[in-house]
Amino acid sequence: MGKNPLLFLAGVLVCSFSVAVFASPETKVCSCPRNLELNCGGDHVTYANHCIRECHGVGLLHDGPCADQEDQGSSVNEPSEVADTTEQPSITPSGEEDRPPKDAPKERKRLRGCACTRELRLNCGVDGVTYSNHCVRKCERVKLLHEGPCRGGPGRTLFSQQDDESENDALEEEEQRLQSCPCPLNLMLNCGVDGVTYDNHCLRRCRRVELKHEGPCEADEQKQLPVQHGDNEIDVPERRIEDLKDCACPLILTPNCGTDRKTYPNNCVRECAGVKLLHEGPCEGDTEEIWDDQ
Repeated sequence: MGKNPLLFLAGVLVCSFSVAVFASPETKVCSCPRNLELNCGGDHVTYANHCIRECHGVGLLHDGPCADQEDQGSSVNEPSEVADTTEQPSITPSGEEDRPPKDAPKERKRLRGCACTRELRLNCGVDGVTYSNHCVRKCERVKLLHEGPCRGGPGRTLFSQQDDESENDALEEEEQRLQSCPCPLNLMLNCGVDGVTYDNHCLRRCRRVELKHEGPCEADEQKQLPVQHGDNEIDVPERRIEDLKDCACPLILTPNCGTDRKTYPNNCVRECAGVKLLHEGPCEGDTEEIWDDQ
C-alpha cells in the first residue's frame, strides 16, 4: 500500500461502488424524500432524485434528465410515500425495460416528486396548461407564460393532489373565493395578462391576474370600447348594451341627451348604455326617457 496509495484508494472506491450497483432492489427498502432533483443514472434511466437512484443501486451518469428522455416524463423513477419491496421495476444495464418505445407519444406524466401545497394560485405554463400553483408547474419543469388560467389550450388544470376529489374541492374553493370578492359594479375596462377583458380592476385582481393594459383586450375591442365624452368625438363605435354588465349608478337627476336621441337621468346611466353625449339637458321632443332600474 505504501508503494501504490492511489491504486489502493481506487480499489476501495471500485469495491464500494460495486456493492451499491449490484444491491438487490427487492431486498433494499429506502425512505426517500419527495424533492425533485432529476438525474441520469448509469443505466440511462432518469430518476426523480439521487436517493431513489442510489436505492436502486445505480451510479450517477450526470445531473439532469437523460438526453433521450428530457421530454418523456413517464420514464422518471418517482418516489413513493411507502417503499414497495415486491414490485420494483427490473433494471438492466442498458435500461431498455424502463424506456418507452421510440415511436411512443411523448405525453407528460404528472410528477409526484414534489411536496406541493394545495394553495390555489392559478398560472399558465408555456405548454398551455393551467397549474393550480407555481410549485406544481415548476415540478413539471414548465416555464411561466402568465399569471392566471390559460385562455384556450388543452383546457385542463394540474393540481398538487392526484385524486379527482381533491381537484373538485380546489375548484369549489376557487369559485367560493371569486363569489366572495366585494367588487363594485363600476365599469373600467382593462385587459389582463391572460387575454381576458375585465369590467374593472377589482374583478381582475380577484382572479389574481396582472394588468396588461388599460382598455379592452384586442379580441374584444369591437364588443366593448371605452366611452368617450363630448359631441366632437366621432367615428367611435358604441358599445352594445347587451354586452355590458349592470352598472352601479347613483340616483342623482342630471338629465342629458344621448346621440340616440334618448334622455338619460344622468351621465352614468347613459355611459353604462354605451351612448355618447349629444348635449346636456333632455332631448327636444323626446318622448322616451331612460331611467336607472336600480
